[in-house]
Amino acid sequence: MFVCMTQMEHKYKVAGIVAAVGPAMIVIGGLTSKHSDHYKTSFRYDPQSRTYKMQMYSRISGKFENTVDELNAKQLSFDNLLVCFAPIERYSGDSGDVQQVSYISGGDAYYFSRGAVQHGRWEKASPEHPLLVYDKTGAQMLFNRGKTYLAIVDDDEWSSFSYQ
Repeated sequence: MFVCMTQMEHKYKVAGIVAAVGPAMIVIGGLTSKHSDHYKTSFRYDPQSRTYKMQMYSRISGKFENTVDELNAKQLSFDNLLVCFAPIERYSGDSGDVQQVSYISGGDAYYFSRGAVQHGRWEKASPEHPLLVYDKTGAQMLFNRGKTYLAIVDDDEWSSFSYQ
């Protein structure tokens, strides 16, 4: 199960990558990182389809429910999940809960695909450069084809991050 996103998240979709930025709760088949008690997203790996099925926590029912695309009534699913840790801070003053993410700092990354996980590092030389992910040996990671869900998680959440 993978849990991500909170009320302060920012979502966008670019070139087949769906991303969430901000505090999050993460759980992927035993991976856990708690960021919010009220707004949670989870992914469960389905070995038959080789995808991660998305669910969101409902405070009304008190449990996770399938996240369904309203245009086709199908549960959202992703072939790959990428969790990147980065420094996230609130902008000073009355920013309306807008978060400042250090996108060029780099940090730890966890790539989930086909039921497996690889730990590595992500880097981004400047805002104009692509985000690159490297494995433990320093080689650039190659992602499997398909839709990838990208979560940027605050470095402060390390203490509640784990997976099996």
